[in-house]
Amino acid sequence: MEEVLSPEEFLSGLNQSEKYEVTVTLDDVKKYCEAAKDDNPLHFGEEGNVVPGGLITSLFLSNPQPGFFVRSYKVDFHKVSHFPTTITITRTMTKTRVRKFGYHGVCVGEARNNGVLVATAEMETFKPNERVKEKYERG
Repeated sequence: MEEVLSPEEFLSGLNQSEKYEVTVTLDDVKKYCEAAKDDNPLHFGEEGNVVPGGLITSLFLSNPQPGFFVRSYKVDFHKVSHFPTTITITRTMTKTRVRKFGYHGVCVGEARNNGVLVATAEMETFKPNERVKEKYERG
């Protein structure tokens, strides 16, 4: 069963960060490019093995907390990242609000490759309250 947050518990997440590392291999990029139908020659060409921007974006968008989803996001890229590599993702909750229909948060993130900033992101997250979930489940 999903954990239910009280408004106080949700608001206490402000300025909390999470950090994790993801190893990106040739196999990962091949699978991503096949699924996304991304045939850009930069990923496997003479320019070097460049990690697709969509793959880096997906690392930011993994579910921030059970029951929450990402409503909107913006990602800015600063440098290319070559694979194989390990990318470090850091996300920090910068705004939290308890709204009429659920919990709303804003999260910022950055992706680094060997300490070099590769991309930054801002994401809006939302978790509907029980009343809203019940309404949509009933149809």
